[in-house]
Amino acid sequence: MEKSSSVKAFRPYLILFLSILGINYIKLGIKYINSHKKKRYRIYRYLF
Repeated sequence: MEKSSSVKAFRPYLILFLSILGINYIKLGIKYINSHKKKRYRIYRYLF
């Protein structure tokens, strides 16, 4: 019982941390794309 309650209490912080991390990764991705617009097409060609 104690373990499940501690997990429930910790879950919101974990979600918040992951969301912040995700936002930072998206910002970094946008920065990279904006600074490497010519390379972007090569990356898209590689991915698809």
